[in-house]
Amino acid sequence: MYLGQLKAKVTIADKYVLNGVHSCEIKRSVHQIVQTAKIELPLSVVMQNYDLRKQINLSGLIKEGDSIKIEAGYDNVTRLEFEGYIKRINYTIPLSIECEDELYLFRKMNFKKSFNDAPLKDIIQYIIDELKKQMGLQLEVYKGMPEFPFKNFLMKNGNGIDVLQELKDKYGLNSYLISVDGVKTLYVGLMYGYKTTNVKYVFNRNTIATSDLKYNGFENRRYKATIKNFNPDGTTTTLETGDKDGEQTNVYWFGSHTIDELRHFAEAQIQMFGMPGYKGSIDTFLTPSVEPGMIANLSDPQFPDRDGNHYVGTVTTTIGSGGGRRKPEVDFKV
Repeated sequence: MYLGQLKAKVTIADKYVLNGVHSCEIKRSVHQIVQTAKIELPLSVVMQNYDLRKQINLSGLIKEGDSIKIEAGYDNVTRLEFEGYIKRINYTIPLSIECEDELYLFRKMNFKKSFNDAPLKDIIQYIIDELKKQMGLQLEVYKGMPEFPFKNFLMKNGNGIDVLQELKDKYGLNSYLISVDGVKTLYVGLMYGYKTTNVKYVFNRNTIATSDLKYNGFENRRYKATIKNFNPDGTTTTLETGDKDGEQTNVYWFGSHTIDELRHFAEAQIQMFGMPGYKGSIDTFLTPSVEPGMIANLSDPQFPDRDGNHYVGTVTTTIGSGGGRRKPEVDFKV
């Protein structure tokens, strides 16, 4: 399957442009707050400057905190694969650069503030507004986040990532950057609450390898669920259901609900994970493009009864001398 000549472009600090990399790995996932990239470059690189070409020591020109943008594609059709900041430079051979997306700026400012009877949206909006004033960060707040008032929420002089991590650990609220109609938006919500467009894979046609993808039937899908509901009065209701010897899954919910409703929510989660389907990853080319939150239609001509839609939780993209590859990982059948 020939897609054209691989092109890669890296722009650092809006002025150093590299038309190629030694290697690059970009990881994006609904399971992590900050999306990451790691690039390896020669210590000395050849830079293009109008009609002049000269070799420079890039390691002496770039620094932690510089902006970085990675584009890749085939022939002259490229897309933005990653945008963020340099978090760390490792002076190895080749030069290794660790990067984080725009949430890198959340690490650069501490917050000390208490909220009483404040909805989740107000807490998130406060952080974004402060970062906009201090650092010029341009982000929108996800409009579909749970409408839940926090009786008491204290920011204990930690940075913005600490706040998002606390929301994840205590309340099951995941946070990560998404694009909504081309606008960078901070998603804050339940683990699998964000779904975007579809992508289709037909095994051995637009896939490279499927050996890391496993199909599980009903016999391998035994789960138990613990649901934790955060009530408007500040109390918490916890309920367990499912197969006591099954794999553990946790469910978080918000608002006023009866015990029967909570049991229904938990059992729906078990049913979702217990549905026969694929789990694992496949290897593909850069085309078609795929992102976390997309629904992948997986089709195997040898086993058409296994075809179905699956939720993509993680995508790892690699670019280098071996070509461009994506590894989408599906979490469950939709």
